[in-house]
Amino acid sequence: MNVITLQKAVANLNWHIDFYEFCREILQKHNWTDRRLEKDAYCLEKWRDWQKLNKALHLFDDETLERIVTVYERRHKNK
Repeated sequence: MNVITLQKAVANLNWHIDFYEFCREILQKHNWTDRRLEKDAYCLEKWRDWQKLNKALHLFDDETLERIVTVYERRHKNK
């Protein structure tokens, strides 16, 4: 998967997934009640991190994100 696909996936899911769906589908807490999810520190932290990830990815345009990955791959390949 490339960076642009990741960025689009995060943005799309951010609009269409709520806290409970995020915890169940992404964090795989399938059998947890809403109340248990709301009290779980890990779920709450990861939900906040998810929101930060979405915001952070949109601080860069697609071309810059692609260059970040390209530079990383080039430097990593040469090690």
